[in-house]
Amino acid sequence: MPTWCRLIAEATAHVAAKFATAQGLDPAWFQVHGGLYHLTAQGSTTWYEFARAILGGDEGQARVKAIPSAEYPTPARRPRNSVLDNGKLRRAFGIELPDWRTGLKLCLEEQG
Repeated sequence: MPTWCRLIAEATAHVAAKFATAQGLDPAWFQVHGGLYHLTAQGSTTWYEFARAILGGDEGQARVKAIPSAEYPTPARRPRNSVLDNGKLRRAFGIELPDWRTGLKLCLEEQG
């Protein structure tokens, strides 16, 4: 899922602050809460839909052509569906990033 790096940084800072303040730097807290977490924006999209959103959708001047993944060769094999589950992060830290469209809007507004 396309995820703006600012949202990732803010969520990571939230987790670090929770660790440092709420638990008083207790290593046992990390033993319980450490591990692998997925951190992505909500929703799902394709590269085609993402490109169209960046370029303004139907209002944009650029044309985007959808192609099957098979026509875009990459060295690594990719799964057909790679949407990640953020449930563990939400349960452990109460963090849920907004929909990818919201993140894109915020990013483009900042660049504007």
